[in-house]
Amino acid sequence: MDCLHAQQLLSGAMDGELIPDETLAEANAHCADCKQCGDFLRGLDLLKTAGDPQASPELLGSIFARIDAERGATAARVLRLEEESGADTSTRTSGGRDLRVSWWRPRFIVFASAALIVVAAVSLSTIGYFEGYRQLSSDSVKEASAPTDQEYAEDRLSGEASPTEDGAASAVAPAPEYTAIDSRLYVLDDEAAATPSTLITVGPVAGMSREGTTAPVYAYESDKADGSVVIEEDGWILYRPVLRRFAGSAYQLSTGTVPTTTGQWPDLPKEFATPTEADGSPTFRFFGYDELGVNVYVPVSGTAANGFAIAPGTSGDDPAAGNPGWTWWVPAL
Repeated sequence: MDCLHAQQLLSGAMDGELIPDETLAEANAHCADCKQCGDFLRGLDLLKTAGDPQASPELLGSIFARIDAERGATAARVLRLEEESGADTSTRTSGGRDLRVSWWRPRFIVFASAALIVVAAVSLSTIGYFEGYRQLSSDSVKEASAPTDQEYAEDRLSGEASPTEDGAASAVAPAPEYTAIDSRLYVLDDEAAATPSTLITVGPVAGMSREGTTAPVYAYESDKADGSVVIEEDGWILYRPVLRRFAGSAYQLSTGTVPTTTGQWPDLPKEFATPTEADGSPTFRFFGYDELGVNVYVPVSGTAANGFAIAPGTSGDDPAAGNPGWTWWVPAL
């Protein structure tokens, strides 16, 4: 049993789903031998034993003060308007609604505490993930009007382009000017490169040679900790890796075919056939979400140990924004 399946079973059991005893026992046995899943199980136990949260006096005091201030301001505005209109304000009521503090304050406390219970449950549900299992946190949720990765992939596979706001078909944007080193992709960094303290070779730069010769140009490790490299081109030039993060680790964009022209998007390694379905099949299977909330896919019989795939058409804030095809990401150096 893998981690994702074990965690799904345990979460389902906590939610009241009927899980066969032998299956549940197998999931618990997996967690006993797996540190990450053990942490996940302990998180579920904390959620079960957590008492009902109470809104703090400071929070309630702040809210009540704002409500009182707004209520007073509203009443003053109403009174002024009535006076300006010549209405008789001596017998004015609240329109049949009881707005006394003694009525609404205890009810609001119950509401605020209930809201905190929901917030606490959602927060606890986001703390545990191992490899592919992670619930989307609030900053990962995209606007409902935006197409999901899978919807975009379905459009691509059906030969339909995603519409723009004015209804016109969107053209495929050119790729950034990637530089390939041993199939790993880098982009030019605006930061000035310092001369490396030691020349440690990373690899030859694809498509580059010494002027007037066929001798390859090599990239060297920079003194930066993010995996950036330097290349000597009339001085040292800094290139940073194209990275995304998943399950606490960095992964770098790679390509099966080395770009030979600018604006060329990377493709999958030769051993992987391009999926024919939006869910990655028959080549890949869904494995979880990365730290941007983007769907991660792995080979049907594998894990993310050697890399994972991302579906076409990621959003504008993605490390490979606008990619028209499937991309492959390998563990960063």
